[in-house]
Amino acid sequence: MKNNKGIVLAAFLWLLVIVIMIILKIYFPSLLKDKNTESNNIQYQLVDNIDNSKYMQCIAGAKYIVATSFFGSDSVARLTNSSGESESCEVKIYNGDQMSSMMKSNPKLNFIMVH
Repeated sequence: MKNNKGIVLAAFLWLLVIVIMIILKIYFPSLLKDKNTESNNIQYQLVDNIDNSKYMQCIAGAKYIVATSFFGSDSVARLTNSSGESESCEVKIYNGDQMSSMMKSNPKLNFIMVH
């Protein structure tokens, strides 16, 4: 008889946990959100590294050289052709899965996180 009470109590506790999880899922879905899905909402842009402190990035359809600094004072310069017009490019945005897939095929690719 004592043994049955333990099984009933365990079953009741498991049922209580399941009910709480269902309530949380209905009323607070953000608490149980899949973290992997959240990381796929982050956007990345492929950049061309020039050296350890400089890379080329497409911003609003124009090519820019971005020079990064250890102290946080980055500088940006627009690339122009011989007639003084901006070098054009196409902004391509990738999600986390796309970036991972591209990095597997070519580990030398460099991405930056964009907003």
